[in-house]
Amino acid sequence: MDVEDLKICDVGDLHVLGDVEKTLERLRLVSTEIVKAQKIPVILGGEHTITCGAIEAFERDVGILSFDAHMDLRDEFLGSKLSHATFMRRLSEKIKPDHIVEVGVRAFGRDEFQFAKEKGIRIFTGEDICFQDPKEIAREVDKELSDFEKIYLTLDMDVVDPSCAPAVGNPVPEGMTPSKLLDILHAVCDQRIIALDLVEVSPHYDTGQTSVQAAHMIYETLCFIEKRRRKRR
Repeated sequence: MDVEDLKICDVGDLHVLGDVEKTLERLRLVSTEIVKAQKIPVILGGEHTITCGAIEAFERDVGILSFDAHMDLRDEFLGSKLSHATFMRRLSEKIKPDHIVEVGVRAFGRDEFQFAKEKGIRIFTGEDICFQDPKEIAREVDKELSDFEKIYLTLDMDVVDPSCAPAVGNPVPEGMTPSKLLDILHAVCDQRIIALDLVEVSPHYDTGQTSVQAAHMIYETLCFIEKRRRKRR
């Protein structure tokens, strides 16, 4: 699959505001337009809270596949109910918690762990990834998502080890290698992916290494999706 064969349109930058909720509403409107045009939105961040706006463009019966070093299931963070540390908790209140699968998690609080356990949110830890074959992890992830015809994919670049992607907001040691992440994405990305975002890249924190990794993840993932779609035709 040659990435140059992909039909991609850059629709430009979203006009963001200081008001988070208004920014998310703008993102919902733009994402809805793209979905109505029967296209796959690809949203680049920026803060992980953007997932809350983009997901609103879809029906509630959507599985969420998240690659992230953090659970982001806090009920509140620094006095705010809506932030990069709480957005997944807010999403779990809008859709059923068992619609959420988180992969690569290795930094979380006791309350987050207990919430995930009680609500049935499926978690694959960094340790799971480290000691299991990527194909086995992919099979388990795919099994958890087997009931969904539509999947929203969100990639936080801090799921990758800081040695490979240091320019993120909250780096956590012992993350995935880019190769292992791509192995898992290759296995799970198919025609069910209806949107994806890639977030938490802070380019000024390094000399371009993380941005290159992020761009590579995007075009490889799009190729994985398109290749599967073409096989079904």
